[in-house]
Amino acid sequence: MSWCAAMTIPTGATSVVFSSADCHVELAGTFTEPQVNGPFPLAVMVPGSGALDRDATSFGHQPFARLATELCDLGVATLRYDKRGTGLSGGDLATAGIDDHVSDVMAAVDHVWSRRGPIGGPVGIIGHSEGAANATYAAALGAQVDFLVLLAGAGVSGMDLLMEQHRRLSTAAGLSDEACEEARELQDHVLRTVRDIDDYIRRAQLLKELLAPMTDGHELNTEIEQLASPWFQDFVRRDPTTALVQVACPVLAIWGDLDVQVPPELHVPAIRAVAPGSTVEVWPGVNHLFQQATTGLPDEYARLPEGMAGVAARVSSWLGQIGLLRRSTG
Repeated sequence: MSWCAAMTIPTGATSVVFSSADCHVELAGTFTEPQVNGPFPLAVMVPGSGALDRDATSFGHQPFARLATELCDLGVATLRYDKRGTGLSGGDLATAGIDDHVSDVMAAVDHVWSRRGPIGGPVGIIGHSEGAANATYAAALGAQVDFLVLLAGAGVSGMDLLMEQHRRLSTAAGLSDEACEEARELQDHVLRTVRDIDDYIRRAQLLKELLAPMTDGHELNTEIEQLASPWFQDFVRRDPTTALVQVACPVLAIWGDLDVQVPPELHVPAIRAVAPGSTVEVWPGVNHLFQQATTGLPDEYARLPEGMAGVAARVSSWLGQIGLLRRSTG
């Protein structure tokens, strides 16, 4: 993609390439480190779902570029990378499952350890949305991490998350109670089909029967391809808290109270239940992308200023509180 070829690397940043855990895919990214004496913390940054590059570019914003720069200014090194099949990374995003993405997170952690050098410093993961879940899975599978930061992370299964997300968006769209209930029933049938039918061809056929009455031909095929994909089935079935309970390192989990995609009312209690020692925060007036928002609805995202405001400062202060960031790094 041309954006990556023309990208300006900030001071203290280096373009890197590393291999996936199975060595079949080369992943490209940017390693940014403070221009100070160490040791300092190092964090792998993991973006959410979809074709996201190292800057998590979406809705005209580059929130991970901002977060990496601000963390660097506060004494935290980061590695952010293009998801497989995106930007300059190899592989095929369309055929990648959750296990592939988790494997890539673990490979990124290994790469950070290889760059850590003799000065040392704690290594952790910062994940946003689905990236928070993948960070949790990686930590539970043995990624060598000293801290975990979950931004707008899920605390329930993908099916429960999507049902609640659909309910909130239907209500916000001004649908009548009857229309909301009809939409809920359809969503429930679709997600149960995705969750319960193992055979891909059978799953796709049943989904087509459910959605054909209200979807045009080309659009229907695209939607079926997405809904029937192995990745989506895995997402619907999985619950990140089953992995979080196995994580021993310190955890900081933050949500915005206007997040309609991963609403804290649903997810915070679940996270607190399985990780009672974690630091859990809900920020007022903040949406899913950590933008100061009015409604929190996705149609605001492109109109609002860059997201991740205040996140770097909070991560830095928390690392200091738990003894992983020295204040005298100059």
